[in-house]
Amino acid sequence: MLRTVVNRFLVKIKCSGNVSIGKNTFIRARDLVIGRNAKGKISLGEHSVCRAQLYSFMDQGRIEIGDYCFLGQNSKIWALERITIGDRVMISHNCFIVDNFTHPIDPAERHAQYLGKSGLGKMIQPDLQPLPIIIEDDVWVGANAILLPGVQVGRGAVIGAGAVVTNPIPPGVLVVGNPARVVKKL
Repeated sequence: MLRTVVNRFLVKIKCSGNVSIGKNTFIRARDLVIGRNAKGKISLGEHSVCRAQLYSFMDQGRIEIGDYCFLGQNSKIWALERITIGDRVMISHNCFIVDNFTHPIDPAERHAQYLGKSGLGKMIQPDLQPLPIIIEDDVWVGANAILLPGVQVGRGAVIGAGAVVTNPIPPGVLVVGNPARVVKKL
């Protein structure tokens, strides 16, 4: 059962087997984007609050979120392969975490993808070059940050507001900027 807070009342919503919600975890049903017969899976641990959109891209991505996490409003977490978020992670508002390109680099393929999605042509399965993202325990991701494919964020790191993370981040550091760079060891 999926638990969600609606007008201060706890409402239980039936969900398919590809969604798993731990006890005392809250998410709005509209923020889960995964098909009923999807190959992917979205799972949230216990005692977490999710106000972000969790999207199993092409119904095959896996999103795993640990215990005691907070995912802020208007953030988007889109997985075509896998995004793993550890325990006690705080992701602020308006963040974007994506493990793939979302659209082909080649203009002709990109146009064909658009035609397929809009019903004007045949659906194609472009190579969006997914790379898994791992966010270890106790990480804080500041507002408006972007984490791109293949990134690993080490335990206890802090990603500054508006940072664009394109490379692995070591544990226990503060990173800021575009591209994100280490400015302080914590």
